[in-house]
Amino acid sequence: MGIRFDRRLLLLILGSGLPMLLTAIILLYSEPHSTTLRLSVIGGLVVTWLWIGLAARAMVVRPLRTITNLLAGLREGHFTLRARGDQPDDPLHEVFHEINALGSTLSEQRLGALEADALLRRVMEEIDVAVFAFSSDRTLQLANRAGERILGQPI
Repeated sequence: MGIRFDRRLLLLILGSGLPMLLTAIILLYSEPHSTTLRLSVIGGLVVTWLWIGLAARAMVVRPLRTITNLLAGLREGHFTLRARGDQPDDPLHEVFHEINALGSTLSEQRLGALEADALLRRVMEEIDVAVFAFSSDRTLQLANRAGERILGQPI
């Protein structure tokens, strides 16, 4: 099992700033400065370096969590959830736009399926001939009133 994505990202970000931090420390020690000044500058650099690394990681992880939650909502049938991006030309905004479009498409498909099912049931109620609908595993899924009368029980 490898390192989680967010931790790999943080290591990459911190690793990219490490050479500059070490160069700054070497330059700081190459000149005659007081220990207090050196430690203060190094402390400030390290805190800034860590803060920027954690902030950059959060900028990636938060939208990924939002995307995960949106996709989970779509999978569970919650088509009213929407994401919004701040800037129209931003790649993250484009991802949110596509997820919203997927939600709209799935919502339309579900509505169409419900309407088709309602129409089918209505038509079957009006037919005087017994009609039975079976699934691929030969289980009775649907029957009209005439079919229920033949079977002697409601479906």
